[in-house]
Amino acid sequence: MITPRMTRIFGLLLATIAVLSFATGAFAITKDELKERFKARAPAIRAAKDAEKIGEVWNGRVEETQPDKTKDDKELQDLIRAENGDRAQLYQIIAEEEGTTAEHVAERAGKRNCQRAQTGDWLKYRDGVWRKKE
Repeated sequence: MITPRMTRIFGLLLATIAVLSFATGAFAITKDELKERFKARAPAIRAAKDAEKIGEVWNGRVEETQPDKTKDDKELQDLIRAENGDRAQLYQIIAEEEGTTAEHVAERAGKRNCQRAQTGDWLKYRDGVWRKKE
């Protein structure tokens, strides 16, 4: 007979295995796979930027430009979470290749993304202030 306690223990065991598998790279993703994800998400990212809902940040991430107005937009939140998660993975891969830190790679990417941003895109620098690119 399976008891509730056994079910909880089994659930914890599965969760532990999943975490350890992820930590050891069993679910590792390649740069090419990440590039495909970025490419697939690019139209939605561009649309969110054009709608002035998100912008590029100095630390290599995208963020909501007006979180008080978009905090209940689940689709936007999922888009941001997916983009930033994949960016973090890419930064880690590049950091390992270059023998540096993911934070350094992220800041370098953030600087590049701000420089390459289109006119009208929102950018947030280290001072935390959003500015529209002219």
